[in-house]
Amino acid sequence: MSELRYIYQYEVVAVILSIISALVLLSRKNLKRRKNKLFFVILILTALSGIFDVIADILINTLEKEISSGAPITINMQLLYFVQGGFLFVHNITPFVWFAYINTMVYKYKNRKLFFAITSIPCLAVLLMILTNPFTNLVYYFDNYVYTHGKGMFLLYAIAAIYIIVSLIQTIKYWSILPKGHAGFVLAFSLVTILGIVLQSIISNLLIELFFESISLFFMTFTIETEIQTRNPITKLYNQPSFMYETKRSIFHHTEREAVLLKLADIGHLNSTMGVDVVTRAMSEVGAFFMKLENGRFFDCDNGNIGMLFDNKKIRDATMEVIKDRFEKPFGDNKNHILFSPSIIYLSMPKDISSVEEMSMIVNAPYVRKGQYDKEVLSVLKRRLEVEEAIQRAIDNESLWVYYQPIFSKSENKINSAEALARIIDDKLGFISPAEFIPIAEKSGKIIQLGELVFKKVLQFCVDNKDAVKDLEYIEVNLSAIQLFDPDLYDSFSNIMKEYDVPSSFINFEITESAFIENQDSVLSAMDKFQKDGFTFSLDDFGTGYSNFSYLYDMKFKIVKLDKSILDKADNNIDADKTLGVMISMLQGIHFKVLQEGVESKEQEDKLFDYGIDYIQGYYHSKPLPEKDFLAFIK
Repeated sequence: MSELRYIYQYEVVAVILSIISALVLLSRKNLKRRKNKLFFVILILTALSGIFDVIADILINTLEKEISSGAPITINMQLLYFVQGGFLFVHNITPFVWFAYINTMVYKYKNRKLFFAITSIPCLAVLLMILTNPFTNLVYYFDNYVYTHGKGMFLLYAIAAIYIIVSLIQTIKYWSILPKGHAGFVLAFSLVTILGIVLQSIISNLLIELFFESISLFFMTFTIETEIQTRNPITKLYNQPSFMYETKRSIFHHTEREAVLLKLADIGHLNSTMGVDVVTRAMSEVGAFFMKLENGRFFDCDNGNIGMLFDNKKIRDATMEVIKDRFEKPFGDNKNHILFSPSIIYLSMPKDISSVEEMSMIVNAPYVRKGQYDKEVLSVLKRRLEVEEAIQRAIDNESLWVYYQPIFSKSENKINSAEALARIIDDKLGFISPAEFIPIAEKSGKIIQLGELVFKKVLQFCVDNKDAVKDLEYIEVNLSAIQLFDPDLYDSFSNIMKEYDVPSSFINFEITESAFIENQDSVLSAMDKFQKDGFTFSLDDFGTGYSNFSYLYDMKFKIVKLDKSILDKADNNIDADKTLGVMISMLQGIHFKVLQEGVESKEQEDKLFDYGIDYIQGYYHSKPLPEKDFLAFIK
């Protein structure tokens, strides 16, 4: 007779950990989503498996002791059959529920009920074998009181292994669409479970499989199954990462769903005018309203953006009528309330949305005005995303082009300098106007890298064509407001200068008047550092509506550039023409050189010469030219 004794203490720990995990989910009310419910079922099944198996192990150990000692058999064999069958029954449901849990996360199948009905057949077959085992002994039996596996036990292991292996494969295959951290924990659970099975098969009396499972489930409970991290603390709605996860699944599997973006208002403006406390109370009430709605899923995507997902247009339209009706009334208390004026964007997935980045762009786009929108907004935002990607490609590949527009000096009667102008000619989008990509680069922050690349290319151009450009006085390089506010601008440009044999006096930085007005102290500080190293500055777009002559007296600009709009008005308006002449004279009187932009005709040039202009720039002499054409032009 075998002296085998089962070591079941690890299973006792597994039961305790599983029960604790289940109670944590219950206490946090994390059972509203199908995924959470399935995870809760897995915890309960693990706890029940442990309870049944511990009882069975105690009975079998007692039975073996009685047989070994020759004592009378006191074990109730019907009870032993029941608890052993109960263990196998519950334990063999777990792999299928885990399989269902994984498939709920990856959300692959349109007809979910049919899919799970079909995939449950092997599990049902196994359960039927276990239920009928008392009559067939296919799975297990006691031969002279010795617990023995039947021929069907292999099938139980095989089907359980198939569910676990397929779940593991799906986790790896759909890794990219699972929420951050989920795939890793799911993979770890599968591997740890497999490790437990292997160890238990090697040391058959060490019942450690459930212990390994419960450890993994315990950590999953406090990480990916804890929805404190997936809900907005004010509205209690699921947060923006959860919305993006659902979007990613729909796009990946081409699942048809209706999405709606509700942009409530400019929350930053409301916070500054109404007060943070008032806005917080109103948003809390907004969240409570959406929590009561049943048909649809609702997400707080921050900054007053509410994301919504519906299974079809019929449900969407019916729910939106309720939502629009509610938003006709204010939120908050009677004294301090807010009447939101939401803009509503309707989108069909995956038809209207081809990537998570597109959805993120729409979510993070600023509130515009009250009204309903669809592809009108989408097309604009898609274009912005495409241009932003083109900017990044130009930076990564250093494929940015720099064109040079000649500047004519009246006193020297020749081209004496040029303005460097960034151009993007993308492989996918073709030529992109600076008027389009510069604002996008500024809003995205890519203007910092873009500006550094332009500066490098200008310096490299000067080094490569040293003899050809030696007669030029300087090259102008534009600096945007975003660059000027960057505290690392001076250091990064100084480091770049060290790589090239170009004197700092050959570089004249050009900044717009609006950039100077936005933050005069920051601009003056940056200018002072560069000017001490010998760089000079021009003030661009003077006269575009910000002009304030008083601040010019303390400025250290070498040149003031008059905006093209001033010249255009002077062509058709006598008063504007007189103003142009007075402006040139006044600026020269306080020791500025004056350049007129946008000169397109001989008549304009003659007029400006009469007014004593210092420099002219525009299509009359030349449009911006690629490097080779510019070199040929000045030659």
